[in-house]
Amino acid sequence: MISLPEQLELLQAFRIFDMDAIKRLLKESTFSKNPHPLQKQQLLIWSTCLMQELLQAEIAITTVESLFNKQLLKIEQLTSLEYLSFAPLLFHEGMLLLQQYRRFTDNRRVNDMITCMLVNLHEALTLEEIAYAGEISPEYAITLFRRHTKYSPMDFYYHLKIERAQFLLLHTKYAITYISALLCFSDQSHFTKRFKKISGMTPLKYRSSMLKTTVQLASLL
Repeated sequence: MISLPEQLELLQAFRIFDMDAIKRLLKESTFSKNPHPLQKQQLLIWSTCLMQELLQAEIAITTVESLFNKQLLKIEQLTSLEYLSFAPLLFHEGMLLLQQYRRFTDNRRVNDMITCMLVNLHEALTLEEIAYAGEISPEYAITLFRRHTKYSPMDFYYHLKIERAQFLLLHTKYAITYISALLCFSDQSHFTKRFKKISGMTPLKYRSSMLKTTVQLASLL
């Protein structure tokens, strides 16, 4: 099992959004050397710890429960080969929710809609479903969202999806077609078009350029 000092380091890295440190600690710790049954058990423990962190940040309990249930389902379905790729993703899901929560607006309905988006990045929400989370009509959802974020609800949702895609491109070896399907884009062409509009480059170019930059920075250390 992972040691207490390693646990404290991981939680501290999570609190300051240091994904590189999280990946390094997971790779170096005994966490990555456990037999498969213990790996799942450890993931369950970490998912529980992260949910406690989110609750302490005063994120709504219904939101935390929804994310926790989704993570439990994913953990149960994991194979041994998927384990090491999924461990950092588990941290990133909680981190993304916490980051967005700190950027929330002062409007409860908008915040409820953003929370709905964050918990459902791997789904294909409609405007009606997002508006339902805010307990308002789709038309008013657009007006209210633009007033508080400068974006329409669907544009904001796609920005969150692309932010998630950027993480997957940098921190996993998933194929672009797989990432597109994972984030519920209708097809890879739609995914690439959205990604380029938001990031200024294609997913393939983003992955290669960012990895090249990472290697260059590492060589300077």
